[in-house]
Amino acid sequence: MANHFFKWNGQHLGFEKNGRLFDTHSKYIGWFDNNGSLWSSNGVYIGEIVNNNYILRKTNKAQPMNKLAKLPPLPPLPPLPPLPKLPKLPKLGWFDPFDN
Repeated sequence: MANHFFKWNGQHLGFEKNGRLFDTHSKYIGWFDNNGSLWSSNGVYIGEIVNNNYILRKTNKAQPMNKLAKLPPLPPLPPLPPLPKLPKLPKLGWFDPFDN
């Protein structure tokens, strides 16, 4: 069973499989480290898991050093997407790196 992630505005972002995050079409976004931080496919820090289903980034946190990129995995079949969630109120000191 996939763990689904959402944007702070409630839209479905994608799903996690084997420690890697994929968008709704199974495009590889990046990987999670042991601390719950998300790194992009090219090794750039994106943010951290908040409330189990969101990826947010602290506004006052310094950008960590990039990590070596990992080999992209084979894309899995995307699971059925869940229903959107209700938008969340802004969280002071945080922003959604996927909210364009």
